[in-house]
Amino acid sequence: PQDALELCREGAVVADLAHWLTLHSQALSIWAGALCIFGIYTVLYKENKCYRFFEHIFIGLYGGYTVYFEPEFMSSVQAERWQGKNEKSDSSAAAIILQSYLDKLNSGNL
Repeated sequence: PQDALELCREGAVVADLAHWLTLHSQALSIWAGALCIFGIYTVLYKENKCYRFFEHIFIGLYGGYTVYFEPEFMSSVQAERWQGKNEKSDSSAAAIILQSYLDKLNSGNL
């Protein structure tokens, strides 16, 4: 029983943290961007570990932003219409989203 209470408290802490991050996501993004910019500009002094760290972060962000985020509106409903509601519905919805992305990629509409 005591372990269950501790798990509930930990879940509440995680939920509170997630709520706080959601409320402050814009400010956190601005501060993180400013920190990254200053980290990149440290190369003006000389090449250093700070610069290398932020260079890798920028490369990772660039790679992440080049991936097109395909809207998933109604994909679950579409999957359930095609095969009925079962344990594979989420996988089928993901396949529909992927196929939609690949279709746009092949047609040159991205």
